[in-house]
Amino acid sequence: MKFIPSFLPVALSLSLLSLLASEAVFADTSVVNNVDPSIVNSAKNTTERASEASLDSSESSSEQINQQVDEHKIVVRSQWRSRDLQNLPTSIAVLFSDSLENRSAQHLDDVLRSVANVNFNSGASRGRFVQIRGIGERSQFEDPINPSVGFYIDGVDFSGVFGAGTLFDVAQVEILRGPQGARFGSSSLAGAIYIETEAADSETDYIDLTLAEEGTFGAGVATGTNLDEQWSVRFAAEQFLSDGFIYNQFLNRDDTNNFDEQTARLKAKWQAADDLELNFAWHHLDIDNGYDAFSLDNDRQTRSDEPGFDRQMTDALSVQGTLLGASVNTEFSLAVSDTELDYGYDEDWTYDGFHPIGYSSFDRYLRDWQNINGDLRWLSNQSIDMLGGKTDWVMGVYFREEEEDLTRQYTYLANDFEYDYQTSTVSLYGELQTAYSARWSSVIGLRFEQRDTDYQDNDGINRTTSDNMIGGNVAINYRWSASETVYGLLSRGFKAGGINPQTELDLPLRQFDVEKTHNAELGYKRRLTNGRLQVSAFYMERDDQQVSQYTTFVRPDNTTEFIQYIGNANNGRNKGLEMEWLWYPNDTIAFDASLGYLDTEVDTIFLADGSQIKDPDAAQAPGYTYHLGLTYTPDQHWSANVSFEGADDYFFSDSHQERSLPVNLVHGRLSYQQPQWKLSLWVRNLTNETYYTRGFGGFGNDPRDSYATKPYYQLAAPQQIGIDFRYLF
Repeated sequence: MKFIPSFLPVALSLSLLSLLASEAVFADTSVVNNVDPSIVNSAKNTTERASEASLDSSESSSEQINQQVDEHKIVVRSQWRSRDLQNLPTSIAVLFSDSLENRSAQHLDDVLRSVANVNFNSGASRGRFVQIRGIGERSQFEDPINPSVGFYIDGVDFSGVFGAGTLFDVAQVEILRGPQGARFGSSSLAGAIYIETEAADSETDYIDLTLAEEGTFGAGVATGTNLDEQWSVRFAAEQFLSDGFIYNQFLNRDDTNNFDEQTARLKAKWQAADDLELNFAWHHLDIDNGYDAFSLDNDRQTRSDEPGFDRQMTDALSVQGTLLGASVNTEFSLAVSDTELDYGYDEDWTYDGFHPIGYSSFDRYLRDWQNINGDLRWLSNQSIDMLGGKTDWVMGVYFREEEEDLTRQYTYLANDFEYDYQTSTVSLYGELQTAYSARWSSVIGLRFEQRDTDYQDNDGINRTTSDNMIGGNVAINYRWSASETVYGLLSRGFKAGGINPQTELDLPLRQFDVEKTHNAELGYKRRLTNGRLQVSAFYMERDDQQVSQYTTFVRPDNTTEFIQYIGNANNGRNKGLEMEWLWYPNDTIAFDASLGYLDTEVDTIFLADGSQIKDPDAAQAPGYTYHLGLTYTPDQHWSANVSFEGADDYFFSDSHQERSLPVNLVHGRLSYQQPQWKLSLWVRNLTNETYYTRGFGGFGNDPRDSYATKPYYQLAAPQQIGIDFRYLF
């Protein structure tokens, strides 16, 4: 672990001591700002009353406590049952719409750095590759990916397609840390991100406008209404444009790394009968971003004659239903999505003639990804006597059919490379939630998943695999008081094996095996008089760890091709701490913070040339992450927010020793509002710090230094200033 900013330990220590001394409360959400003081007072009164309650095993005591807790709680939507975050035995951060607004967040990658032990990697126009607790993918070229971090929007599975994470008209973002094998299966080895957009019956109507440096413009409208007692509908649409932060010297253009993102969403709720509710949704994304990020001089001035692109066209339809029964409720969901991805880049990063050996190439990956998934489950609506207590149960079956067709168009291929990759997944799952007394409860979850894979390409490779995987969790909750909960958790996650399609690889390297993760976790959650606190400690063992590796291939003309692939390392270990809190010292100030500590180790990484790397840190796993935020609201018109966030340096890859820079960023926002409108001035990266979102180990690509081996980086955005305007109608 490298140097930690000197103010950080002092600030955190003094803040924590002062808060504990005054019985202030912290939050289990990473960022929750601009909360109405009446809510704070309600939470304060609730906590004071609850702390006086006597906790015993009597029925009246249990009912009293539950009533007190229900008066003010944060509802988590990503579970089979909506749960109060306070009593959910796992480490989870919830970002509300206020938090997203304070960051002027356009995309998920604008807020991830504010969450403890969460990181992301670009290699594209957006942070398309997310890591939680040091686990997650870092790129995608030829290989089809079974993601380590699940990604869901209103219950629709977008795992592996994080480009869909635009944030217009989003109600809350939930980030679940640690294996979620029982809930989400093989797409959640490291955790999951669940986005809940505004509900169909939300009647908040508004228009948003954004203007900022680098030709940045955004416009969006969201409106909803209750048509009658049965039907509610909501529509939201946004267009976001920006030239980006790259200047192409050769083309004399400043928009080759631009953003052009359209988001549209239509939701409807139909109360078909007293006992039947149906929810419909249509999600549409049209993304036409540029990708011209790497420079021979590691700056923001490129020389590409064929700037790349990062495009996505997605349409998804879903229906979710709930049928209430006398003792059992039935829920079902069905979602169909079609996504076209078009990703390409100028591989030589320069123009024709720059390389004296005549090296000029372009690499393009066109994907058509189709997905259909369905879920049918039954939930008890009356507790039964089971396992020595009152038990609520869930059981269900899940299926998913995916097909991914890839066409790679590459200068050095005689013909386009094509493959067809199909997976068929069936899961059986169940969960038991048992309350033994007013203090003690448990959660037991189990999932069995079978995943069949069929791969064939025009290089003559035809392979089928079948993986049977089991995941689950066992958790014990102890309600220390009406405002305090302690939990212990054991969980198991899994990630399916797969195929490396790279034609240059030897056959033994073209297949990799299932990875398993075992997680032990202890946590503490507390509501205090004016805030919230969450602390968790975890230890994870990784078996047959899948790691991204690379080798180089020398072409006949003596130029070098960079080949990335997935292989299995020996076991690995990840351990760490997460702490998040929120404090309201008075009605005008809100202080929020998060702190993550992470220590990772991989036993051995085997490279394609037969060499080994012993006991390295895992890639994309910073030793610490932090966020500190302060919101000041002196009256009903003005508010100001400043936030500090950062991360330790880390390895970019498992297969080389190149590291990032430590990151320490400052963001600010000043707002003035009237009943029907709000105007905000904001700045990101106030100190204009230089840091990286992607990096490669040494290879030669610059003829000016005789193709000397050196590292190359993708730079993050510099300082940017802008204004937001919201009009309510």
